[in-house]
Amino acid sequence: MNNRTGRKNLTAKDKLNLERLLESDIHKNTIAEYLNVNISTIYNEINRGTINGRYSAEYSINKTLQSNKAKGKTPKLLADKNLAFYLSLLILEEHLSINQVIKRCKEMSIACPSKQALYTAIDRGLIPNVTRNSLKPNTTTMFSNGLVQIPKYMRAELNLQDKDVLKIILDGNKIIIEKQN
Repeated sequence: MNNRTGRKNLTAKDKLNLERLLESDIHKNTIAEYLNVNISTIYNEINRGTINGRYSAEYSINKTLQSNKAKGKTPKLLADKNLAFYLSLLILEEHLSINQVIKRCKEMSIACPSKQALYTAIDRGLIPNVTRNSLKPNTTTMFSNGLVQIPKYMRAELNLQDKDVLKIILDGNKIIIEKQN
């Protein structure tokens, strides 16, 4: 199953993971799958970040920063660490979606990047500790008739299909749902 995002840029964290995985002799296809990118992105990054015959995440990160600086681009969230930290809190602590983050910024009269710019900032690691997985809801709503909707990414991760049988276990205040085989 190939559901890679198609993004072409690796975050600083991705580059550090790439370096570690390459040093462990992990196959490049496996690395691409782990980082959720196309194999060509891995090869392009290795070419970009190789110095003295060895891939260096630090070299690649510095090279990218210098390239962006030369282009005159300084991402807003790189220049404004307070805004980046605030957005991180909204996403990680208050569990807001990107749309809700933008709405909150407008309510607080804070100049916030666009939706696309926020996704790009997340992909580039400019919002501390936030990844696209951070945006996935870990809560759901129970409807008045007792139905509960399981978020799409969870259904995909568990490979849930229509008519699958789920076992529901009560453990104190927790509800544990398991897929029956």
